[in-house]
Amino acid sequence: MKGMKVLFKKEVQDYLNSPISYIILFVFLGLTGWFFTTQVINSGMATLDGFVTMVPFLFLFLLPAVTMKLIAEEETRGTAEILETLPLKRFEIVLAKYLGAVTFICIMLIPTLIYPITLAIIGKIEWGVV
Repeated sequence: MKGMKVLFKKEVQDYLNSPISYIILFVFLGLTGWFFTTQVINSGMATLDGFVTMVPFLFLFLLPAVTMKLIAEEETRGTAEILETLPLKRFEIVLAKYLGAVTFICIMLIPTLIYPITLAIIGKIEWGVV
């Protein structure tokens, strides 16, 4: 379990040090901000319906970009053999890498909390939709 925790921390650190991760984050936040703003302005209503339906489609294209490096990067770095020699099962290696990707995705979603907060400040929001 200790080795899995170390591998998880390494994965999160790799995501936070990678320029590709910041490009993905910038594209995601830019598109969600644009969709949110245009929907509120065009509809004249403070609603998150369009935003909530649009985010899964964005994830459809952006999540493969986040996850495709999980195992392939170990091969290109030449560290796949080192991972195999660690006292970890393959399941633990894959789980640590998966949890690292999920953590980065959660980091991507945290800034989008500003949208419902903004709507709550502007007017009355139905939190059931959020």
